[in-house]
Amino acid sequence: FWASVGALPFNAGPLGAPGCSLLVAPDGPLPFLVDASGRASYSVTVPVNPSIAGMQVFAQSVSTSGANALGFASSDALIVRLR
Repeated sequence: FWASVGALPFNAGPLGAPGCSLLVAPDGPLPFLVDASGRASYSVTVPVNPSIAGMQVFAQSVSTSGANALGFASSDALIVRLR
């Protein structure tokens, strides 16, 4: 449950973004720029620590867009499992 929007997934369709859903709580937003083709990358150093093996990290991108009335578009969610 994410206090500002309610339970996830949050359907942004009624707000003017049909087909867009917030699937991951934005607990740690990381703004970054995209290149001219719309691509972006983000590198993270993961420590060698057996205690984090099996931990899952969730991600989703949200970008400004003129494609809908809300002005934002969302990606699918991504789950990364650390080994």
